[in-house]
Amino acid sequence: MEDGGLLEEIYEGIAFLEDALGFLSPYAPTPPEVIDAIVSLARTVARPSDGRQLVVYEPGCGRGVAAKRLSEALGAYYVCLELDEGNAVEALEECRKSRVGHLVEVVQGDLRHFWLRRVDLVYAYLLSHAVRVLEENLRDTVIISLDYRGEREPVLEVNRSYHTLYVIRV
Repeated sequence: MEDGGLLEEIYEGIAFLEDALGFLSPYAPTPPEVIDAIVSLARTVARPSDGRQLVVYEPGCGRGVAAKRLSEALGAYYVCLELDEGNAVEALEECRKSRVGHLVEVVQGDLRHFWLRRVDLVYAYLLSHAVRVLEENLRDTVIISLDYRGEREPVLEVNRSYHTLYVIRV
């Protein structure tokens, strides 16, 4: 079986879990080269025009590796939301020991019940169902979604290392 066929079967299996169980996302860390691409995209699509500090929201932040790197690179205030308690603790520890620990907040919770009043950029490595939840509940922001689209048509698609970044304006 070709790699493309295997990936398609994996995606179909994930879609089944997503639809049948309401599953938001398995844990998979964002590859470093993809984080670099996200930084470049964020600098282009998500700068507040009034000079405010950039606010980034990452539901499903896992162990905080992307949060730490993105916050460092962008100088952004960063809110991590993680459902799994163990991952949330690791994310908090990872970010606290960095030079941007004061800019990163880690919250344990479910994205279906946690919303920020103001957010300039959302980074998500979540299944399509979860991206749709973000699209339905956020306004006046940019979502950079890794590998999974929601309902809205992306304004930009970027391919990096077998991954696709979808830039979605809501």
